[in-house]
Amino acid sequence: MNVYGRSKLRAEEAVNSYRDKLETSIVRISETYGPGDFRLLKLFRAVNRGRFFIIGSGLNRRQVIHVQDLARGLMLAATEPAAVGETFVMAGEKS
Repeated sequence: MNVYGRSKLRAEEAVNSYRDKLETSIVRISETYGPGDFRLLKLFRAVNRGRFFIIGSGLNRRQVIHVQDLARGLMLAATEPAAVGETFVMAGEKS
């Protein structure tokens, strides 16, 4: 597990430690894209042109999520009573 994964795990543990005092939900967010995002733009353009580097075996997959879909999911996790105490993975469709 990398540094990000360890810090995310610790954060989830901290949130869970307050479950008996606060209504909480955990959200795990996939790679996010949308307007103004230049981080993934180069990759998307390369894929669209059919010219990109394959790292490793090429079998790895990403389930990216659009920022608008993520915002809707976050609002539901924050406002729906059924979300209390749950953990959600917010990602796009499996490809």
